[in-house]
Amino acid sequence: MSTPSNSPAKAAPAPQSTPAPEPTPASESTPAPEPTPESTPEPQSTPAPEPTPEPSPVPMPSPVPAPSPVAASKMHLVYPEVNPNPLLHSNFCSLLFLRWINPFFLFGHKWRLKENEIHSVLPKDCSQHLGEELQGYWKQEVDRAEENGEKPSLKKAIIKCYWKSCLLSSIFIFFEECTMVLLPLLLGKMISYFENPKGSNALHDAYICAAVLSACVLLWAILHHLNFNHLQRVGMRLRVATSHMIYHRAFHLSNLALRKTTTGQIVNLLSNDVKRFDQVTTFLHYLWVGPLQAIAVTALLYMEIGISCLAGMAILIILLVLQSCFGKLFSSLRSKTAALTDDRIKTMSEVITGIRTIKMYAWEKSFVELITTLRR
Repeated sequence: MSTPSNSPAKAAPAPQSTPAPEPTPASESTPAPEPTPESTPEPQSTPAPEPTPEPSPVPMPSPVPAPSPVAASKMHLVYPEVNPNPLLHSNFCSLLFLRWINPFFLFGHKWRLKENEIHSVLPKDCSQHLGEELQGYWKQEVDRAEENGEKPSLKKAIIKCYWKSCLLSSIFIFFEECTMVLLPLLLGKMISYFENPKGSNALHDAYICAAVLSACVLLWAILHHLNFNHLQRVGMRLRVATSHMIYHRAFHLSNLALRKTTTGQIVNLLSNDVKRFDQVTTFLHYLWVGPLQAIAVTALLYMEIGISCLAGMAILIILLVLQSCFGKLFSSLRSKTAALTDDRIKTMSEVITGIRTIKMYAWEKSFVELITTLRR
């Protein structure tokens, strides 16, 4: 039996036999040793951290200088630095015989035209100017209709805006038709000279008739081209102004109006309906020129062949009535075509918008048949 002095010595192990703990990484348990005063730099020599560069502010555009009084009196050109319109600096002869366009035709005949070589638009033909002008007359018409409790009429606004241009073209077309009436009279005088050239003043009268006939033909050619050019420009201005109003109205539609108005209707207005203004200005004056011309021709025929001329005029009147009936028929068909066109464009817009969904569910054939049916 062992003594009590030896048991404790055997039960308690020596401290040297205790296993040392595994060293842990210095970054986890052991703090980093503090630097010694010799290795630590002095605070005065420590460089200050550089400040983080702040983002440079966006440069603001410099204010546009106010235009001079001379420049303010004229509207700005579209691309004036590219190729200004030669019509601005044309003289009277160039405007009368339309010579200002000849250099452009010659240049286009020799070389292919580029975008910067096309003349800029005239200031009075710009979309902003034309649209704001017609918009002002439309606002006046709306205010007048509200005061009188009526429905505003776009036709009245267009008449107030373009009646001066139509009056100028009516003067051109009146003198043009007068020369057209004088041509057969002068030609008849020339033919009568060759039938009886032995008169006392027959040769002198023939020379006068030939000179007047040549002058009338030249005058008719000048008036016809000036009138046609003017009417085409008036129609172009009216088309641009109404397109501007459609765009302006489309951007200011309410949510309720957007539900009733489709994209197809707006596209149809801008692509088809507005183009009718180019045609209506060309043939509008024949509403009053036609009857006057018919009366003049009937009078000339009555002087030459007597009462028999009424048979030809009766046929013309019958043809006029038939043409008006066909016009009404075509108008009704045009209204139906416009409605079908709106449905087709609406369907195409919806198909293009949801083309991913159509591709995902493989609905191509179904929509192809639908669109083909609408096109028929």
